[in-house]
Amino acid sequence: MRQRKLAEAASTFFNLPMAELKSKSRKQQIAWPRNICVWLANDAKIKKSEIGLFWGRDRSFVYNAVQKV
Repeated sequence: MRQRKLAEAASTFFNLPMAELKSKSRKQQIAWPRNICVWLANDAKIKKSEIGLFWGRDRSFVYNAVQKV
């Protein structure tokens, strides 16, 4: 629930559709907002496995996104 709200806020702020934000695209204009969402979710003390599940990836994706931001 909290992750969805974070993702919707980022989608609005960065002017990207939610489907594009959750896509597998590695384009910088999509990956950076996605990484920010993951970082915010991690900062909100949501489990890394839950974050990865929401984004359709594993927890190593979360570790990498947090490290980049």
